[in-house]
Amino acid sequence: MIISGVNPNSRLREIMPVWSFYGSLSEDDVVLEKRSETTYGNAQQSLPIVEALRCRDILLVTSRQHMHRSYKTFRGAYPENIDIVKHAVVAGRYDISMAEGAIEALKSLFYSLWAY
Repeated sequence: MIISGVNPNSRLREIMPVWSFYGSLSEDDVVLEKRSETTYGNAQQSLPIVEALRCRDILLVTSRQHMHRSYKTFRGAYPENIDIVKHAVVAGRYDISMAEGAIEALKSLFYSLWAY
């Protein structure tokens, strides 16, 4: 498991505090990528890890409102032979405000010019 865009001062047990809920997942199986600060950075910084681990596919988990831009960014950065499976989650409330939607639309427009 690669968790990308983690605060550089964070530790695994802060991010995943109730370890007993994660079944057979070992702490050694989790990589905290701490360099990226943007969606583009998440894709760029996680790719070498994915390639080093010889992953054939990834499960991209992010919020529902962020998934379109995130998927397009990862698809643009990752080689075609790595399958990207989307898993959108609802963070907080189900509906987003008009302002949040507008901000995401502007970010998507900006990213479409250079990231995908």
